[in-house]
Amino acid sequence: QYLGPDPYFDDLFCESADAAYVSCERLVETRELAEGAGALPTLLVQRHSVTGVVETPGGAHFTSCVPDHPRDEPFQKAYAAAAADPVAWADFAARFLPPDGDEKSYREAVRVWHEEQK
Repeated sequence: QYLGPDPYFDDLFCESADAAYVSCERLVETRELAEGAGALPTLLVQRHSVTGVVETPGGAHFTSCVPDHPRDEPFQKAYAAAAADPVAWADFAARFLPPDGDEKSYREAVRVWHEEQK
């Protein structure tokens, strides 16, 4: 369900893929998706085009997932700056995306990074 201002292209990617896995902030009962005026137009991804779903709260980081969390613009800027330079990217990846890392370590590294920016 899309509740923010931008529907992205997830529905188009899912329709064109042989297999599509999507993530969500939280799993809800189908009836909850259709509650409220104007709910149906927010249901862009069709269930027939989805192979599987995983619940990953905060999984959209550093992008937004309205209304659950806004875009993390400071971190996104750091990501973009690092991606422009191979040495900076290696440092960024070592800190935030190590081969043995997981979601918990990523979130902790981001939290520490934000503290350092204060």
